[in-house]
Amino acid sequence: MATLSKLPPELIREICLHIHEHDLDQPDNLQDWDIPQKALASLCKVSKAFCNTAQPILFRRVHITVRQQYFIPHNTKLIALLRVLIKRPYLGEQIRLLKLSVYKAGNTWTNRFNAIKPVEFIPLAEDDFQLFTNAVKRESWMGDLSALWDNSFISEEQVLLQLSLAKMPSLNEMQLAISYETISMSMFSHGFRQAVAENKILKQLRAVHMHGFPNPRHPEMRYTVMRELQPLLFLLQPQVTKLHIENCIGHWEPIAWPEFAQLAHVKHLTLHNCELTQWDFDIFITACRSLESVIYTAHPIGSPTRDQESPETYVGGLQQHSRTIKGLHLVVNPKKQNEMWKAGYSSFESFESLESLTISPSDFGETFIVPGTLGPKALSQTLPKNLKHLTVKRWCWPMRIDIDWLAQAACRGELENLETLDIEYCLSATKDPISMANNLRAELERSTGGAITFFICLRKLGNSHKDALW
Repeated sequence: MATLSKLPPELIREICLHIHEHDLDQPDNLQDWDIPQKALASLCKVSKAFCNTAQPILFRRVHITVRQQYFIPHNTKLIALLRVLIKRPYLGEQIRLLKLSVYKAGNTWTNRFNAIKPVEFIPLAEDDFQLFTNAVKRESWMGDLSALWDNSFISEEQVLLQLSLAKMPSLNEMQLAISYETISMSMFSHGFRQAVAENKILKQLRAVHMHGFPNPRHPEMRYTVMRELQPLLFLLQPQVTKLHIENCIGHWEPIAWPEFAQLAHVKHLTLHNCELTQWDFDIFITACRSLESVIYTAHPIGSPTRDQESPETYVGGLQQHSRTIKGLHLVVNPKKQNEMWKAGYSSFESFESLESLTISPSDFGETFIVPGTLGPKALSQTLPKNLKHLTVKRWCWPMRIDIDWLAQAACRGELENLETLDIEYCLSATKDPISMANNLRAELERSTGGAITFFICLRKLGNSHKDALW
């Protein structure tokens, strides 16, 4: 029997790739980096063969923490990473995805240190200092940081962070976790911003994700505010086409920050679990010139300000992109259906290129499902004819007749290009999820006199599997 160290190189690579990619199909906020990274690090200790294969894969995803506070001395993990990137540049070329977590001095996370005096600054070890200094000299744009090199731990981290980013030439995606009230402007120097603008560094960056960092005292308060994003928008150079923002709170009054012009080339915009007014939402939408996909989901807690606005106002801002948007996911009012709007969306017909639509019944109010009585105002009559994928999220208390009516509309040709109908419901008059879907296909084929040409999926919220699927 072959030992691990004697396995064929192809099999060793397959093992490492399987560990690395095990959670990549999860949403960004659900991916657990620790498990695959620790497993790959362990494989590096098995044998030289495993180390040679696993280490480059291990470096495809890197997590850096910047603390911006005085209570802890040198950032040893950042120093160790930069040491490797300088001495073994081929590993830096493997990095595709970077998660950057930024803490701030004085926020809730560091309050428990308030009784501790700041640590006295001690310069780096001579070998590291010489290694990093030589690396800085090779980067002409870093000249403005030379005076800050040995003033404080915060200044030191600024230099090390920016030098590390310069050693990641193949970086495709950045995920930024930002503490509330982080002074993010101080993270990057003028020289670094200029180098990014001149395409000297981060040339391969294509996607930027920004979200709030969890508050340890109140884990549910994981948010950031629009003004915290402002100093980071310089990262959105023309080659960056994907922007994902999560747990963001709006500014609550009209603003016109010139930095938002950086969104001009963004084609795929996600605003997940956000609390944005119509003003805030329109700032993002207007700044983008040609959107192809938009996701906006409101924070479940809600707010008095948002509750004063109709869900349709959010669709109004998207009209300027109605010819280019192919994918649209809108959940503005995530409440129970008995608290829904009396006047929600009226029509999506103007989105002539729309192929995928995800909606919530509570955003439609009384116009969503009333079988056979609405005529031209019925949901199926207000959707573009080229729609291929329709997803209904969090449908509360649907009756079987409602499911039948929506599916029959597609069968009648009102949604003639439909390929998938995906319905997620919370509760129903028929509590058994199997009963909800039982014989649905047969009944539809009998009532329409033809075969069903689209895929139907019913899912009861809270179950980990699809209850009825064909």
